[in-house]
Amino acid sequence: EGEEIILMGPTGTPTKIVQNKNVALIGGGLGNAVLLAVGQALKANNCTITYFAGYKKQQDRFYHEKIEHIANQVFWACQEEKLSTSRAQDFSIKGNIIDAINYAKNVRLLSKLATKEQMLEAHGAQNRSVLDVREDLSTKETTQMPLEIEFGKKSIGSLDKIEYVICIGSDRMMQAVAEKKLELFGNARM
Repeated sequence: EGEEIILMGPTGTPTKIVQNKNVALIGGGLGNAVLLAVGQALKANNCTITYFAGYKKQQDRFYHEKIEHIANQVFWACQEEKLSTSRAQDFSIKGNIIDAINYAKNVRLLSKLATKEQMLEAHGAQNRSVLDVREDLSTKETTQMPLEIEFGKKSIGSLDKIEYVICIGSDRMMQAVAEKKLELFGNARM
């Protein structure tokens, strides 16, 4: 009794929930928990969602199924090891969130494989979407690659259609994405 407490209300700017847009959600660590509610609202508003989920360690990943439920496609990134995927259109890399976005943009490894059958054979039908492209992304080669590669019924690899980007994570991760926004997403709103 007699102690003062200070309450702090909502801070920052509320996330704009757009309709009928192609949206990239970029979550780092605990930022993925916040993006779930945003993603659910975007999905309800008929948005196409490409989700980039980044973690430092495999044990940090949570709500795997919920993220897949809201997203049309997920690019998982983990600095410790590749994470498992359960859908053919999703990918996992060993690396950070920028590596995952670059992978989605460039699709270097997939462009080197002549056919879908070769990809399935090389990576096994069960693990066809779990590819280690970290070394490939770090090369200095600048080969021209197709912007989209058809995989099953899903089109993958093109970020040119992204109209809106929402990024929640550590200050360092969000700064890295903001600094490369034009390079990675062109004129998409952030």
